[in-house]
Amino acid sequence: PQYTGIVGISVASLGANVVLTDREEKLLGLVNKNIEANRKAIKAGGGSAKTEIMDWSNRAGTSTVALTEGPFDYIIASDILYSSPSHGMLLETLWQCACVDTKVLIAYPSRDLEWEVRSKGVDPVPPDERCMHKFSQLTAQRFHIEIVSYYPPSEPRRGNKGYSVYVMSMQLK
Repeated sequence: PQYTGIVGISVASLGANVVLTDREEKLLGLVNKNIEANRKAIKAGGGSAKTEIMDWSNRAGTSTVALTEGPFDYIIASDILYSSPSHGMLLETLWQCACVDTKVLIAYPSRDLEWEVRSKGVDPVPPDERCMHKFSQLTAQRFHIEIVSYYPPSEPRRGNKGYSVYVMSMQLK
């Protein structure tokens, strides 16, 4: 939690105007503390950072953020594809916040993939990867999609079983 918002804050310190979102007000409280702790670096870099509540299931709320803050040049997200039932709402939110020039980058950890396969002999296509595949199929109608990076799992240590991270790039068609 002490690093909550680190990517957005880092991008703001490089000169971007950043809106960090989450559906949980409590988490945004931590993000706001981190923004304040880094306000000097953000200002020195010429950027800005602020937070907004965004719950994909609240279309009015996502529309308000999209209309008042967007369209965005970049949408950067991480660890948001874990629930297939929310993919449709996420897609609508991206659609509302993007324009043809918007680049969407989603980092997606496929937790415990290799560990589960090695230790338990489970299905080599784990639920996380199936979830990412479902999202890719759903979004393909509106977005060009490409896996731009893949980071293999780290070796398990200190209770961390290791996981892979994919980075997906998307742009409106």
